[in-house]
Amino acid sequence: MSLPKVQEAEALATRSEMLYRAGQLAEAEAACRKLAGLLPDNAMVHYNLARVLKDRRKTDAAATALRKALALAPAMAEGWLNLGTLLGEAGRWTESAEAFERGLAANPQSWQLMSSVGRVYVTLGRRREAEALLRRSLTLAPAAAPTLTNLANLLADAGSLAEAIELFDRALAAAPTMAEALLGAGHAARKLGAIGKAIGFYERAAAARPADLAIRARLVEARLGVCDWRDVASLRHDLIEPALKTPGAVGPLMALTLPLELPSRELLAFARQRAEAVAAEVAPLRSKIKPGRPGPRDRLTIGYLSGDFHDHPTTHLMRGMFTAHDRSRFRVATLALEPDDGSDYRRFVRQHSDLFLELGPMDTVDAAQAIAAAGVDILVDINVHTRGNRLHLTALRPAPVTVNWLGLPGSSGASYMDWAVVDAVTCPPGHDGDFCERLAVLPHCYQPNDRDQVIAATAPSREECGLPADTFVFCCFNQAFKIEPVMFGRWMRILDRVPDS
Repeated sequence: MSLPKVQEAEALATRSEMLYRAGQLAEAEAACRKLAGLLPDNAMVHYNLARVLKDRRKTDAAATALRKALALAPAMAEGWLNLGTLLGEAGRWTESAEAFERGLAANPQSWQLMSSVGRVYVTLGRRREAEALLRRSLTLAPAAAPTLTNLANLLADAGSLAEAIELFDRALAAAPTMAEALLGAGHAARKLGAIGKAIGFYERAAAARPADLAIRARLVEARLGVCDWRDVASLRHDLIEPALKTPGAVGPLMALTLPLELPSRELLAFARQRAEAVAAEVAPLRSKIKPGRPGPRDRLTIGYLSGDFHDHPTTHLMRGMFTAHDRSRFRVATLALEPDDGSDYRRFVRQHSDLFLELGPMDTVDAAQAIAAAGVDILVDINVHTRGNRLHLTALRPAPVTVNWLGLPGSSGASYMDWAVVDAVTCPPGHDGDFCERLAVLPHCYQPNDRDQVIAATAPSREECGLPADTFVFCCFNQAFKIEPVMFGRWMRILDRVPDS
């Protein structure tokens, strides 16, 4: 290259960097493109162009520029990291994983790439591989807060809370204001029932990232769980209205249980937000699910999918239903997502199922494949959006027919959910439009109950229950988040008017 060309290239490089730092992105892009025309074989020129394009939200163009840079410098770890991250942010998870994998192959000791592959594997449901990679990454960088947080979240989701909390503590020792670690630590504390501690973590996360609606929602949700209603007056303006435009901030279950009467169209909108996000996450996995063997043709196989097949209100309701199926027409497959709690309820359900599958430890693809291989004809998702769900399995459609029933008294918002079982309370006449599913309307109540429920031979005394001996006691058997300030105020007025209560 002639001296004038060298000088021009140097001037363009300096100018593009100055423009980028000044936030003049359109001008920076023009300078970078001109420089790329002068130095088409310079990997860093294409890398810097990609940086500008990413900030201008030109995802495809940025990915193209990064691929040009990596074709010229295949071992550029930072290039693979940026490409994988860019594709992941666009929801292109399979391509993201491939970019990180190629980068790791060229840089086998890069803990950042190792951790990034693991993080994307979690999203893709490849949890065993993710855990192995994240643990390997920590051997190279034991104090890497992002890796510690990703592994802790994975373990917390799997129920290994003690180790998860230890990892969150290590992450926060390394990065005390890291919002992701604070958020994960809050989730783990809530699972242990340490609500006060969880609120503390959420408050720190909100302080670290005040504009993050999802963090704000978790804080509000935790406070409502202990009847702290300080946020109620501002909920509509500060959370609900912006969350309707920010998918993922407020989940459908939270929307349903807030102390506000949200219009049904908004409840459906929140359900759709999450259902569509799940569909996008499993899209790259659909080709991996092989058609299952057909079930016995003389009987339909109904698969009940839930994380509540233990000593839980859902199984208390369903217990008698397992013996009520007409076994000449139906085969019952129970698809359990949670560990065995050793309860009589778990044993009863297992005993009265034609097939009982433990799906909890399985990756998303393996679990969906197990459902397909079992020949399930009708997959009944009992959790849908409620705690312990794995909606990703239903989204992969491992059965010809999918049904939303029992756990969520509302619409799934999912295009991959065919039917919802409802009654006149969960879907009043004229409210069919509140559901995206076809409706199977039961004439009385959509919930079953166990007519053979065992009743204790003797009732506990008031003293054994910690209740006063001579006082009239009003009771409400619910979790505290279902109590709202107006109703609580009425309770207080009742107590005030009823002597000795």
